[in-house]
Amino acid sequence: MNQTIRTFIAVPVPDSVSGSIASFASPLKRLDADVKWVRPESLHLTLKFLGDVETVRIPAVGDAMAEAVSESRAFTLQLGGSGFFPNASRPAVIWIGVTKGAGDLTHLAEAVDAAAVRCGFGAESRPFAAHLTIGRVRSPRGIDRLVTALSGSRYESAPFSARTILIMKSDLQRTGAVHTPYRTIQLKD
Repeated sequence: MNQTIRTFIAVPVPDSVSGSIASFASPLKRLDADVKWVRPESLHLTLKFLGDVETVRIPAVGDAMAEAVSESRAFTLQLGGSGFFPNASRPAVIWIGVTKGAGDLTHLAEAVDAAAVRCGFGAESRPFAAHLTIGRVRSPRGIDRLVTALSGSRYESAPFSARTILIMKSDLQRTGAVHTPYRTIQLKD
């Protein structure tokens, strides 16, 4: 029986930015809305979610991703703004946007998606929306307070360099997902 790994491709966020996001989210958490907040060490910019992948396929997926981004250059990212998917009337995901480098991130996501399709995974059905998920709404409890607070909040990170993409393993646990890098792929300087 083949073992599988829940897998996704992402751009990491430096600890300094994760820490500033945690500080931004801290007063929002105190509103007691029914939200599963993403732990700072798990924050990342997802390029492609692959789902459960057989472990024997992971090396080939990594090679395909490395080839797909082999000409991609490192670039500067900056995060800012916040909102909800699908919208503030029916919030399911709480996000922080990308204010600098969104075009570069989109090109990277498109290259990763094309490589995933060549590896037998489905193509993305929706256009890539550059964002970082900070929480997932579990029920309507306290959401009105959260929507009001978030609409009056402002977040902006320091600029940072996107120099790598990661092939990540995601283990779902009772306390939340634990993400472990399987392979790091360097972008060109």
